[in-house]
Amino acid sequence: MANNFDKNWTTVNNNYPLNDKEVERYISVKPSANQLALVDKPFYTFMHFGMNTATDREWGAGVEKATDFTIKSINAKQWVETAKSAGATGVILTCKHHDGFCLWPSEYTSFCV
Repeated sequence: MANNFDKNWTTVNNNYPLNDKEVERYISVKPSANQLALVDKPFYTFMHFGMNTATDREWGAGVEKATDFTIKSINAKQWVETAKSAGATGVILTCKHHDGFCLWPSEYTSFCV
């Protein structure tokens, strides 16, 4: 089986000539200061809580009704404590996902709490 390295452990660049300007451009790409700063950002956790939580399905089938959302109480403090114990410094709650169910009362749709 062929590999992508020659005897000197330098890349063969997928058969592009090593002096090709396009290859030089690709291998000269370096992250910007803003991209590098992302590495130092705090650890946030996403929490997906919505219709699928109530129906115990991974994906909605498009047949759910707002009345299927029967969850009456939650323990948000426990959620945050769990995230914090995992090292998270923030939480992002998904309030509306692809199924369209809104975790807030809305005048624009009846598919909401």
